[in-house]
Amino acid sequence: MSFTQNRLYRCLFATLAVVASLATVVGCGNSRPTGLPETAIVKGSVKLNGTPLNEGVVRFMPNDTSCNPGVGMIQPDGTFELSTYDRLDGATVGSHKVLVFVEPHLDGSTPDPPVQTPRKYHDLKTTPLEVEVKSGETNEITLEVE
Repeated sequence: MSFTQNRLYRCLFATLAVVASLATVVGCGNSRPTGLPETAIVKGSVKLNGTPLNEGVVRFMPNDTSCNPGVGMIQPDGTFELSTYDRLDGATVGSHKVLVFVEPHLDGSTPDPPVQTPRKYHDLKTTPLEVEVKSGETNEITLEVE
């Protein structure tokens, strides 16, 4: 094989590799699978006895049990944003019961200062928190835990 043919094959191979890479990137866009329930952005804050809760988890449990729950980590300033099917896609549209709890740290330590939400906010049967997630808007929600 001549030097020119060898160079031509390498150039052709490099071009095909670039085209294949671009096709892969374009094909892996933010397209959401069809058939999933509609979601709407949900963000807000959690207050424990009037003070922002500085850690924990918020879980929006849809009344339609065929839908996935929306889950968000509570940030140190008491805010949260929910994810259900994709990162920060919110929660499914409709009615939800809301659970709020502080989970043990993975390293076995406790929050500093130790924080505990009342047990009634840990269970679907006893939580007093209910919200309606509305379609086509950003749902700003303040959760009051007492």
